[in-house]
Parts: sequence; C-alpha cells; structure tokens
Amino acid sequence: QKPSATATPAWYSCVVFNISPSTGTKMSANADFDAVWKVRNNGTKAWEPGYVDLKYVSGTKMQTKADVFDVNTPVAQGGEITLTVDMRAPSSAGKYAASFVLVMEGTTMCTLPVNIEVTP
Repeated sequence: QKPSATATPAWYSCVVFNISPSTGTKMSANADFDAVWKVRNNGTKAWEPGYVDLKYVSGTKMQTKADVFDVNTPVAQGGEITLTVDMRAPSSAGKYAASFVLVMEGTTMCTLPVNIEVTP
C-alpha cells in the first residue's frame, strides 16, 4: 500500500468567511464606509495579543487612518474575530480594490480584500 500525503497544518493561519461591503458594492464618491471582515483562526495555535497585525499591502488606499493596526484581542484555535477599518471611497467613478493581510510574527496568515465600485 502506498503512503498517502497528509497536509501539515499551519501553526498560524486564518480564513475570511464574511466581507462587508460585499464585492462590487456600489457607493457614492467620497462616501465614508467601514471595511469589515469576519475571520476564523484555522491554525493550530492561538493568536496572542500584540503579535498579530492587520496591514494594508496593495491596491487603492481607502483607509482613513493608519496602514498597520495591532490586533489586541486573543483568538483561540477555531475562534473568530471581527476586524473593522474606517474607509472613504475615492472621488472618481470606477472600480477599486485593496488588500490587507493578517500577519503573525512576519508570517502572512490570510488576505482580506476590499472591492467597491464608485458610481458617478
């Protein structure tokens, strides 16, 4: 019998299971909105306060405050957290996207996208 490959679980990993606004949401130019992600810790270790950052990495910069945010809430293995960033839609009509990542001690755990459409 051939040995089967078994995936090695990651110590620090996450999955995004809810995003607001949903992809392609239409909004007015310069509209204030919150990007909200619900994230599950699907790694094998808990996230300790002070070791996890939410970082802007690419796309249109819509956040109104910092580019890096400390995640100061512990998240147990299998636990969930809601992350919110204050945003402002761009002033010109078009489709816009940005990406944030959750990082634990230099390791990217998952990507958190934002995709909106600004209507004229």
